[in-house]
Parts: sequence; C-alpha cells; structure tokens
Amino acid sequence: MFKNIVLVFLTLMPFLGFNQSTKVVDSCGEPLTFVTIEIPSKDTLVYTDIDGFFNLEVPENTEIIVSYISYEEKTVLYKKEDLIILEEYVINL
Repeated sequence: MFKNIVLVFLTLMPFLGFNQSTKVVDSCGEPLTFVTIEIPSKDTLVYTDIDGFFNLEVPENTEIIVSYISYEEKTVLYKKEDLIILEEYVINL
C-alpha cells in the first residue's frame, strides 16, 4: 500500500510543481517566454515556457547561451534550479 502511494506521488510530482527547473527573467523579475537556450557543445536548442522555465538533460556547469529579442545575449554555466536575469539591450540615439 505504501509503495503504491509513493509511486502515485512520484508520478504526479511534475504536474504538482515539484519538478523545479531553471528560470529566465528580465531585470524586473518578470518571466520571459520563448527565450532561446543554446547548448553549443551539443548543437541543441530549447526554449522557455510561458512562465520562463526550461529543463535541460546536460550535466551542471555546461556552458549555455541564453538569447532573446531586444535583450543582451548571455553565456552562463547551467545550474538546475537557477535564475538567469537578462538585461534589455538599450540603444542611445
């Protein structure tokens, strides 16, 4: 009985919000949707979801490139459950 309860709980964890992932936000803390996450060592692209989250199947400290329209591109070392803050790209005329 206990094994069945644990199995059900583990199966539902991703849907209950326990599966944490990395989040991309702007300088005000607002989540950024559809940010491009590039893994140069694997020639792979993933994108953030509507809440700014993404998951990768790579070891921690893998170099990733985070880019979004009108924001400065950022190269960081991947850490699960991390927060990546992008700064707006400002052009002074």
